[in-house]
Amino acid sequence: MYTDQILKDLKSNDPQLQDSAIRQLKQTGSDEAIQILAECLNYVKWREKPEWRGPSQEAAEGRVIYEPLSFLAAEALASIIPAAPRQPERLLTAEFVIQMKLWWEQNKDHYQQEDKSI
Repeated sequence: MYTDQILKDLKSNDPQLQDSAIRQLKQTGSDEAIQILAECLNYVKWREKPEWRGPSQEAAEGRVIYEPLSFLAAEALASIIPAAPRQPERLLTAEFVIQMKLWWEQNKDHYQQEDKSI
């Protein structure tokens, strides 16, 4: 796994790079990936696409606001770990993130490795 690049993308202010990093961690599913995803549960702020202007100063089109990284991390953890809490509906919520954080605190010893903090 290209952990250094994934950590760099997670620290980026570009939500699309962050989303891609979460997908890569989810696909890998290793204990290291699980630890990094668990740390992302702390990022609860809604994300915005960086300001972009084209050559004629036109604004970017499309999606501008992105869900918190914690929502994506909670969903990824739920899909990787069979014993993790499940969101009953397709819509992710802050309550589910809290539930996942509580579960993680009780179970993190099963996934401990060297610290790869973001």
